[in-house]
Amino acid sequence: MTPTAKRIADLHADAFGAAGAHGWGESDFARALADPRYVIEVTHDGYAVALVTLDEAELVLIGVSRQAQKSGIGRRILTSLHDRLQERGVLRVFLEVAETNDPAKALYASAGYRQTGRRPGYYSGGRVPVDALLYEKTIEPGAHLPL
Repeated sequence: MTPTAKRIADLHADAFGAAGAHGWGESDFARALADPRYVIEVTHDGYAVALVTLDEAELVLIGVSRQAQKSGIGRRILTSLHDRLQERGVLRVFLEVAETNDPAKALYASAGYRQTGRRPGYYSGGRVPVDALLYEKTIEPGAHLPL
């Protein structure tokens, strides 16, 4: 079954609240689905979106429905996404995450990401600016990615 932009947008809204996070809506997901540079992994309870440029990819978004959070779904989605990126020849995946997002930081650490930098005050939508932490992971060619 091919995921629809509406389905992913609904998962996004469930994961991040009715207003969504990062400004992504149905039309944004529709554009990403139509753009071959994006790799999108979708399950019943979550999704991940990566943007591929040559042999690198940026993990743009990952979300898990509220009822499925802390169930291991995020890790399985991320592992499936890594497998698909590896098939596309990606050797390095990078991302940024709010310093205050402890669940996401734990997920990335458990998946083999390491922190490589910091952007002070990058997230300024709240009352107090929050640093963005930069993470990256090397994907070894031909290596199987564990769950």
